[in-house]
Amino acid sequence: MTEALVLILMSGLALGGVSWTAWDIRSDLRRRKLK
Repeated sequence: MTEALVLILMSGLALGGVSWTAWDIRSDLRRRKLK
């Protein structure tokens, strides 16, 4: 039970980090295009 919870938490954190990084890169590209 605890192992499953840890796996879910780790996968959730990984997904959040990847999506946040992608969003940051996307916004950075938009800023460069505006300039």
